[in-house]
Amino acid sequence: MTSVEQNGNVVIKLTTGGDATVSVSLSNVNATATDQAVYDTAVGLGELLDYPIASITRNQKTLLTA
Repeated sequence: MTSVEQNGNVVIKLTTGGDATVSVSLSNVNATATDQAVYDTAVGLGELLDYPIASITRNQKTLLTA
């Protein structure tokens, strides 16, 4: 079995007031990018948006083959 890291995505969840939230998804996030770099980029983008960041989730993908 072999595994190959694939590009993933990041979901930035924003609080719009009360319990209401909205999500912004960024796709094709380079698999070799460090978590810190992804976080810093998401925070930088979040500063351009109208609502505060509630959470940042990085989803990584791995291709498994026989």
